Amino acid sequence: MTTKIRADLIDAGCTDEKLIAEIEKDWLEFNVAKPRSKQSEFECFVKDCHGNLQIVFTHISDRYGLPKHIATVVTRSFGFKSKRQTDIQNSLNLGSKYGVWRYLNAHRTPCNHSCLDGKFFYLKRGIRFKGEFIYPGDKPGCMCGYRVSVPFLEETPPSLLQKIILFFRG
Repeated sequence: MTTKIRADLIDAGCTDEKLIAEIEKDWLEFNVAKPRSKQSEFECFVKDCHGNLQIVFTHISDRYGLPKHIATVVTRSFGFKSKRQTDIQNSLNLGSKYGVWRYLNAHRTPCNHSCLDGKFFYLKRGIRFKGEFIYPGDKPGCMCGYRVSVPFLEETPPSLLQKIILFFRG
């Protein structure tokens, strides 16, 4: 099975298998949503950057000794994964349990994700697809996203929602 980071590195022209394996291992273990006490130094560093990819880029360039064009690919991948993990953790902290898959019809998005568009999934485990649980953006080339959802509101007619809002406004 090819991981997203491996596919991105190969697309960027990285041919050093040892380096790809090292970055892939770090990427697979990377999880900024873990409790702070269980995070690696690198996970803490990326989380503390608060989305500033320039700082992460410099660190990744130095950490792996990568050329700029490959370091850019790695930085984007770690940045995207960090943002998704943080967004999901924030949604869970706010009491949300569900997401709705949003398929992005882009040239790099695998066609087989279109069947997931609009499907509900548990934020804690992802959506089951071809025998495994995945999140939007996990697979090579995937540009899909999600939005947080409350199933009760998804099934409620708009006219009833307006009445509920007016009731609570007083």
